[in-house]
Amino acid sequence: LLEQEGHSRPVYAVAFQCDGSLAVSCGLDAIGRVWDLRTGKCIRTLRGHVKSILGADFAPNGHQIATGSDDHSCKIWDLRMSPNRMSEMALYTIAAHQSLL
Repeated sequence: LLEQEGHSRPVYAVAFQCDGSLAVSCGLDAIGRVWDLRTGKCIRTLRGHVKSILGADFAPNGHQIATGSDDHSCKIWDLRMSPNRMSEMALYTIAAHQSLL
């Protein structure tokens, strides 16, 4: 059992990479966090949504993460990008939704 601290508000969703080595958590603080489950450390912080992140999941290849937010957008993040660049911007932002994702 691994209990993590890092979000400032409640966590809404958690998803696991297919090999079980990474997890992504997201929640009401509008931040996504990628966790290395072998070390228990946060290895990426996903910043860019302006409202709560309501869901996240890994792509089947394990390299990308999609997040959906109360700000009516979906963002795609690539784990192969350097950690500093990744926390600054998503690879893609899909903002065409008219309601919650």
